[in-house]
Amino acid sequence: MGAMTGLNFLAADNRVAASVSIVPIINPLWGNKDPAEKIKVVQHPHLCIYSTGPTRAVEQAVCDNGRGNVTKKSLEGGHELENVREQAAEEILDFFLEQFDEHR
Repeated sequence: MGAMTGLNFLAADNRVAASVSIVPIINPLWGNKDPAEKIKVVQHPHLCIYSTGPTRAVEQAVCDNGRGNVTKKSLEGGHELENVREQAAEEILDFFLEQFDEHR
């Protein structure tokens, strides 16, 4: 549930310069903590990674709610990103390095 927690933090604190959410999902039990709503207020560069697996539609729905500052990336696999975790780590590192270079 890290993406939900992280997006809630990001919506409440604007000190973050760049962030990533990995396979965020919507759950109606979260009420006003729904990541699909929280991603709308993230103002800094943000990478939103979703899978191609069975939960793709709900993960992608969260990413699609982001503003123009949200970069969306789809990776093969299910919600746990089986067999592509190294690729996910590389995508995340590249994203953060790009943000660092732009703000240097």
